[in-house]
Amino acid sequence: MSASRDMMLSKIKRTVVPVLHDLGFKGLMPHYHRVRGRHVDLAYIQFASGGGSFVVELSYADSARDNVDIPKFKAYVPDKLRVSHMTVSRRLGAGDDSDDFWFAFEKCERAGMAGTPSDLASSVARLLETDAVSWWDSQRTDD
Repeated sequence: MSASRDMMLSKIKRTVVPVLHDLGFKGLMPHYHRVRGRHVDLAYIQFASGGGSFVVELSYADSARDNVDIPKFKAYVPDKLRVSHMTVSRRLGAGDDSDDFWFAFEKCERAGMAGTPSDLASSVARLLETDAVSWWDSQRTDD
């Protein structure tokens, strides 16, 4: 790992992960889940293989598991569900569910937002509390 990725990961663990936990999420880097009745909210933090950027993917498993892509995953317990198992997901910071959005801490062609690791971690924490929460709430179909 590069020094800048190590620093970004450290800032995520110190700034972003506590916000996820405050929101009721459980899990360990990079997979997080929050159970609300039979509905499960999901978050996944993925670093680009080429370095310099990361995404925060949001998704959910509705109570009927209609959003689960592969039938065998429908019976998975919440802590085994992954964003990659879902048919609908959204990148934190994106304008809609089809937009791509990357947080770049090094020079990167596909950046939606660029900055220092501290600035990006703070931005992600804020976006989780505002944009992500409202998106997850809008996907919920049960009580």
